[in-house]
Amino acid sequence: MLQRVFLTATASVVLLSACSRTEEISALCVRSPELESSLVAVNEGLGSLGSTPSAVLQSSFAVLLDTLGVMLELPPPDARGDLETIDRAYREVYVAMRNVYWDPSLAATDNNVLRSVENLSRSDNVRALDDLKGFIADWCSRELDATAPLVAGDATTLPAPEPVVEPLDEYEYLFDDEPSALTSYGYLVASARSVSLTEEQARCVGQSVTEAAQTVVLDDPGFEAAVLTAFRRCEVPGYAAPSTTTSIG
Repeated sequence: MLQRVFLTATASVVLLSACSRTEEISALCVRSPELESSLVAVNEGLGSLGSTPSAVLQSSFAVLLDTLGVMLELPPPDARGDLETIDRAYREVYVAMRNVYWDPSLAATDNNVLRSVENLSRSDNVRALDDLKGFIADWCSRELDATAPLVAGDATTLPAPEPVVEPLDEYEYLFDDEPSALTSYGYLVASARSVSLTEEQARCVGQSVTEAAQTVVLDDPGFEAAVLTAFRRCEVPGYAAPSTTTSIG
């Protein structure tokens, strides 16, 4: 009798562990499109740091760090270390960029910015991103198309990175009309409202809200109306345009 109880309890523990891991992997996979889009946008921006519009980097970093933060809330144990390493590396760049007010001309010559960008190409950071790409490819059936912006002397082994500057006050996230930034901005808008989007929907929402904001100055109600219009225009589930009926008689 005791053996049967023990076996039943053991089976329950195994089942709960399997369910927990399934939830962890599912949570990571749901966010993988946002991670890919924002990583590509951030890395492309950092690759041409002196000429990338500050608005593009700001919106892309906003989505990247938000996505990594959500992924770290319930990560699979074998992906946690890689996520923490990636988050730490990009957050260092984020803090350095904030301290030059996201000014491309200042960033291109600022030692703290340049050092933090170079750190992205350290062997431990590159390895963490490669491992995470492999994990997502294996478990989410998705190839993560993102690589660190390598610089001369990449893949070197250095001590673990430390924050190099202190953050300044918060700023408003701005956005631009480049495709990668539009997608990132679409995810950002949806994430603030707990709405899930496909990549195509995210790009559509980002473009729609951007166009609305460029036409007129939007107050809070106007912005929310623009978001609702974007969700409907981009066929986001649960936001279908209200049907109109014509009475007969």
